[in-house]
Amino acid sequence: MSKKQKPKPKSQQINIAKEPTVENLTTIAEKRTGGAVNIAGITYQTLYATHILLSEYADKLNVATIQMEGLEDIDLDKGKLTVGNKELIQLKTSINSLDAAGFWEMGVLKNFLEIYNQDKNLTYRFVYNMPIAAGHLQKLSEQKLNDASKTYWHDKIKSLTLYSKDLDIDDFLKKITFEKTTAETLYKRSTDLLLAKHNVNPGTQLQYLKSIFFHALEWSKERTTIDQSLFNQTLQQITDAFYKGPVNAAVVNGWITPELFQDSQNPLSEDYFEGKAARPEHIWQQLPARRLTWEKNIKEQLEKSDVVVIKSSSGQGKSTLAWQTAYNLLATHKVYQLNHAQLAEYTEPIIDFIKSRVEIGESPLILIDGLDQQLKYWSLIASHLAAFPVKFIVTTREEDWYTFGNDASRLSLQVVTISLTEDEAKNIYQQLKTKNKIHADSRNWQTPWEKVKERGLLIEYAYLLTKGEMISERLSHQIKKLNAGERNSGAKIEILRMISVADVLGLKLQSKNLIAHVQKVAGITGDRGELLKELELEYFVRLEEQYVEGLHPVRSSHLVTLLHVYVAIQDTLTGMLGLLEPEYYTQFANGAPDLVGEKDRDDFIKKLAAWAAEKDISNMVALIDGLMRREPQRYWEANRAIFEDAYQNGGIELFIYDTLPFTCIIRRS
Repeated sequence: MSKKQKPKPKSQQINIAKEPTVENLTTIAEKRTGGAVNIAGITYQTLYATHILLSEYADKLNVATIQMEGLEDIDLDKGKLTVGNKELIQLKTSINSLDAAGFWEMGVLKNFLEIYNQDKNLTYRFVYNMPIAAGHLQKLSEQKLNDASKTYWHDKIKSLTLYSKDLDIDDFLKKITFEKTTAETLYKRSTDLLLAKHNVNPGTQLQYLKSIFFHALEWSKERTTIDQSLFNQTLQQITDAFYKGPVNAAVVNGWITPELFQDSQNPLSEDYFEGKAARPEHIWQQLPARRLTWEKNIKEQLEKSDVVVIKSSSGQGKSTLAWQTAYNLLATHKVYQLNHAQLAEYTEPIIDFIKSRVEIGESPLILIDGLDQQLKYWSLIASHLAAFPVKFIVTTREEDWYTFGNDASRLSLQVVTISLTEDEAKNIYQQLKTKNKIHADSRNWQTPWEKVKERGLLIEYAYLLTKGEMISERLSHQIKKLNAGERNSGAKIEILRMISVADVLGLKLQSKNLIAHVQKVAGITGDRGELLKELELEYFVRLEEQYVEGLHPVRSSHLVTLLHVYVAIQDTLTGMLGLLEPEYYTQFANGAPDLVGEKDRDDFIKKLAAWAAEKDISNMVALIDGLMRREPQRYWEANRAIFEDAYQNGGIELFIYDTLPFTCIIRRS
């Protein structure tokens, strides 16, 4: 190994259980039936139907048909299947034992007898997963009826209105067989059949099983009759869906991408401790300290709902928690990141792609890291997928949720508002100390915590522990070095001004537009690409294919302060307008006035209005929209305590009674 090479870190050893055999199928059943009462029964019936389909049609010459008998009966414990014209199967699942009286009350024999009276050639099978109590039912299940048991069942059948004197009760009872099997056994047998008889590729059998289960559920709801041809077509559709993803527009254009949590081989992997927003490779390399309480909370909320929103101010560790939770769920979910949804026309191919992943048996977990203008239609995507086993984790700042979360009311959604506590601060110190990441000047956890606890920002605390100084101190030193007269120092400073302000506002600047601006105002000597690369290596910016971004809004807010001591920030904002793509105008106008001092705010807005007056109507509307959205939010922030007090004391109800007609208070004595 050369001196420059570093050994690859081992992947995280975390306590992730192996994939439960039936848990994901239960999730599919719950989503596709709207949360029916007896989900366990529906899962059991559908899994058994899946097994029957795989078993019957393993023989390619089998001409039998399988009649799916619907799902609504499951809640009444009457799930049924008909295989060809030879056997009627009824299923029952329970955690309690079953005796003769309970079996009779279920009406199974009555159902079987009704068919027997029409066709004496059919046989009948009762499939169950619970213990059978000793007695008459056990004798019947073993086909070992003694005189007492025979009399018991004869008397029961004679009490039915279906009974007639010419009925051969003994012949009827002999045609009934009992099969005890568990969902786990059916799961195992089904995957074995897929590999041995249906020749699916090893490693894909679980996805095929979930997909066939999904189709069996739909067929049961529609009472579909299945034959060999339909089953084979469905298998082929599943196989085709494996290859459908790569040609989908959402995939081709990078609107949604899979996340494998592999080492990116990025030489800047240690930049997490430079105050960079967390990325999957940081999780894979075990760089962040674990926050197990929050991870558990987010996981539990995700089990209850389709969407979990992790909300806090910048620097609280939202991205780290989101990616860590996603990593923890890799055993049961396939993780994708949603990158772009700024236009309504993007949503259809994104939805189609995610549905195609469900069709091949995946349980997608969609991660949206940082709501902004480029993800404007995220909630539309989530709402269209509400009936599918798809989960979403969303991170957002409070102000961005106000702007981009307002269409989320129709979603099954939980909000987790995170913060850094003193106990967590102590625990994080111990974890980083174990990893030998603590700076020599950080002799305990209390001193750094005292410096940051007022704002409680995780990014500031971690930086202080690992670097021995505050982010603002480090940046101040770096800026002084830039100003010391090195080549292209003026150009670098201008780039950092623009990027830091854009990052604080949640905006992206195209590399080509930024370079053209800097060339015009400061001049660039030498290769322009190398200039940006130098800034990346100095932990100032992050380069993407088309854009240049700040490493983190908290870092960028420090840079904004440091770089506007002698330069008015409104001048930077005005210059930025010419670099922005129109899709960002609303977001710019929403946040830019807050960066300008109150004394200069009116003047800045006048300049903004003059600039907008030269644009077309759609751009003018976008800017006005941003300004109008911010005003009520600013008012709410200034009076938040009053609003919360009013809410807690019934102010909303009083407002409704006072302002809406035809409302009244019903008084109960």
